[in-house]
Amino acid sequence: AIVKVDLSDTLLGDSALGLIAGACPQLTALTLRRCRRIGASGLGSIFRRCHRLTSLDVTDSQQLNDAAISALVAACTPTDLRQ
Repeated sequence: AIVKVDLSDTLLGDSALGLIAGACPQLTALTLRRCRRIGASGLGSIFRRCHRLTSLDVTDSQQLNDAAISALVAACTPTDLRQ
């Protein structure tokens, strides 16, 4: 099973993240640096399907807003969140 994926600097969008979430539910690490087309919908798919995810890097992914952060918080239990 695929557990680590780095898709930095791609034109990846929300629909592609949905496909990745469905195909790779065992993901533990996902890097999406400078993926400017991803948003709350795509991240929501990842959070709902990839329950083993422990590392997410969305540095400089400009589409991410309060809705995307809310999706992350809603999908996590308090023990999942680290400071």
